Amino acid sequence: MKDRASAGVFPHRRFGKHYRFSREDVAEIVQLTKNAVRPYRGGMRAA
Repeated sequence: MKDRASAGVFPHRRFGKHYRFSREDVAEIVQLTKNAVRPYRGGMRAA
């Protein structure tokens, strides 16, 4: 999450080296990632 925040994809506030996310920021991040395509992480199936 820190990588996306530093890239400007996720809303955030920065205090020194620390990233802070308000409730509104988290709600927006949820909306942004809700429809994102997630890669398949399942293992291989036995035949």
